[in-house]
Amino acid sequence: MRFLTCTLVGPAGNEATKGKSVKVSVVEAREIDYGGKDAIHLRLLTTHTVGNTEQALQIIDWYRCSRLTCLGLEERRDGASIPSLEKRRIQTGEM
Repeated sequence: MRFLTCTLVGPAGNEATKGKSVKVSVVEAREIDYGGKDAIHLRLLTTHTVGNTEQALQIIDWYRCSRLTCLGLEERRDGASIPSLEKRRIQTGEM
């Protein structure tokens, strides 16, 4: 896992967004110790401040909860139920 803060600038061709920008945090996480082609690799953008590993893990947890809500308990294509995703490890470390 890694995270950083960046600024997104509105498109120059759009008068409503021209010259405007928004500061966002980017959290990237990927599964480790899993050799399948469907390994999870997340790139999450948020306006929440992410300045440490704990805050980055909170963003990932919020995303996981929203996905669980959207997907319910339907089966993944590999037959694993969605709650088993919690057991998969995500590599941690700060950028």
